[in-house]
Amino acid sequence: MKKSLYLLFALHLGFLFACSEEAPKVENTPSPSTQSTAASAIQSSDSVVTMAVERYVAEIDEVAMKQVGLFDESASIKTIIQYYHSSHDVERWSDKMWGRCCTEADMSFVEWLSFDVSVDKQGSAYPFKNALDANYNSTFVFEKEDSITIAIKFYNDSEFWEANYQKSLDKFIAKEDTIMRNFQVSIINGFSKSEKAYYNNARIKEVELWLNGAHMCNIELLDKPDIQMLTGNFPFFKNDLVEIKPIAYFPGKFYDDICISEIQRSLSYSCHEKLNRINLYEQ
Repeated sequence: MKKSLYLLFALHLGFLFACSEEAPKVENTPSPSTQSTAASAIQSSDSVVTMAVERYVAEIDEVAMKQVGLFDESASIKTIIQYYHSSHDVERWSDKMWGRCCTEADMSFVEWLSFDVSVDKQGSAYPFKNALDANYNSTFVFEKEDSITIAIKFYNDSEFWEANYQKSLDKFIAKEDTIMRNFQVSIINGFSKSEKAYYNNARIKEVELWLNGAHMCNIELLDKPDIQMLTGNFPFFKNDLVEIKPIAYFPGKFYDDICISEIQRSLSYSCHEKLNRINLYEQ
């Protein structure tokens, strides 16, 4: 009996000594699932950085500007607004903005192609059609609180193609064909009727570009009435929908009305060069 008691006492004493020793340190090594989660968190954090919206600045569209004559060194006129109103409509026409003027003889394939441009909100006094009429004296007007979205698609008018070439446009351009390597569209920002009208009214300062519902980039516009080109960081295909959403504005001296005088319709100077190899009569 005493031996049993001594044995139990010894065992208990040994247990107390064992508990009083410092426990070995164990590194907090995450399990494989935890490591994956941590890596995902880092990747996710990195993604936030890499997916941050890219920002670009619009450029003067020198092709369109030359077509309206501003870079004619022999001319004495110095401002684009003076050019807009200095001569006959034909002389200040831009094929890049609105397509071939006056004749359809020997037109190439891409000269027939154009954008389908629309807006989700507009008023009756200065409707959106004013931005598509090749008229420097008219303008589309909206207010900041309208939060407008300008939608741009490829103009796929099958009736036109079937009537003229007995084929739908799908026979010429497939949905996977690249229309533009990088989406681009040119506009005349502000009210180009006169210098006074331009600065008295507000203009767009920055826009978001969206592709098929995804925000792709932002573009800062120039505060100039020159024709300027907005270029995105993505290609443009036949079935794509590009949305332009104004988000910031240059204030007008007297009015809060935001103006856009013109938006490019023609694709003749913007298309992928391979499209111009299409023969309308051999498809």
